Amino acid sequence: MAIAIDTLNPDAAAAPPGTAPRAAPVLSTTLEVRLDGRSISAEPWGQVTRIEIEDDLGLPGAFTIEIAPSAELAKPSTWLDDDRQFALGARVEVLIGVHGARTPVLRGEITALEPQFSEGSEARLNLRGYDARHRLQRGTRTRSFQNVTDSDVVTQIAQAAGIEVDAGHSGLRHDYLVQANQSDLDFLNARAEAIDHELLMIDGRLVFRPSGFDAGAAVTLRYGNSLKSLHFSLSVATQPTQLAVRAWSVANKEPLIGDAAVGSERSRMGGKRAAAAEADQAFGAAEAAVVMRPAASQAEVDAHAGARYARAGLQLLSVEGLSSGHPGLRAGSVVAIEGVGPRYGGLYYLHSVSHRYSLDRGYETRFEGRRNAL
Repeated sequence: MAIAIDTLNPDAAAAPPGTAPRAAPVLSTTLEVRLDGRSISAEPWGQVTRIEIEDDLGLPGAFTIEIAPSAELAKPSTWLDDDRQFALGARVEVLIGVHGARTPVLRGEITALEPQFSEGSEARLNLRGYDARHRLQRGTRTRSFQNVTDSDVVTQIAQAAGIEVDAGHSGLRHDYLVQANQSDLDFLNARAEAIDHELLMIDGRLVFRPSGFDAGAAVTLRYGNSLKSLHFSLSVATQPTQLAVRAWSVANKEPLIGDAAVGSERSRMGGKRAAAAEADQAFGAAEAAVVMRPAASQAEVDAHAGARYARAGLQLLSVEGLSSGHPGLRAGSVVAIEGVGPRYGGLYYLHSVSHRYSLDRGYETRFEGRRNAL
């Protein structure tokens, strides 16, 4: 069994120019929640009344699932006491499907149970929890790693936490890395930022990879069809035109300098003018300097400069949007926005996605994205 709802068809034809947005045909969307592999809709207490999933780069994916007993259940409150059904640490999987097939949007673990009792209504239970990255936030550590790549470190830490991992091959080898009174997640996120990588969960696996802003569009959304609202912000207020990272070579006792400027972009996401070029045209040149900890090599400083420059460029144009529910929208993916003109339309790298279902509003998805060129 699964929840069946209606949502707008993202492939519906656009309205002619100068006319009001055309009502899009609806298609069937289904949602299913599994608890330790069992579909909870098959249980007498298994009416799902609300689902909220928060998917953010750098943070554990979070979920809230509200469930209520069916009207046929003789003693509605007794089901709340079943610690076999509702155990802390139990595996939760939320699947959402459009055009029939359902795919996992989140795999996580219950970290909190919140029963609610209100006069005039049946008891309800909120299941709250996170994806497996929450395990990396438990406590802080001080330790060192020697002669390793960042991929080696991610693999070692994830496996120790019992998390399946695909860390790829980050390439740059470090003689010495220090985790100084940090949680594992804070340490790994800092290492990811230093080399322009990202740490995210895909199908229950921890993935460490280069930042995905240069990927093609995973989903295309058009305003007036599946897109309900959009808010854009175009700004070069803090955008440098050139960035220099300065460090000290421990081995050679000399300064190391890494530079990044216009032309250093790994991708312009389909745009023509990069963020630094836009800032230079509007207000002239502006160099930013960053001092980092002592570095082992020029390659490390260059990687740090490239990563900083890439993050700064992605502040050029941001979008906040609300669409009919779409399970393909994920943090770390790229969405193509159409129907708003060439300046603001195009590819956006999603850093935050929220999937929400309720009985009164149905299924909707909110998202925040960025791009680095016009």
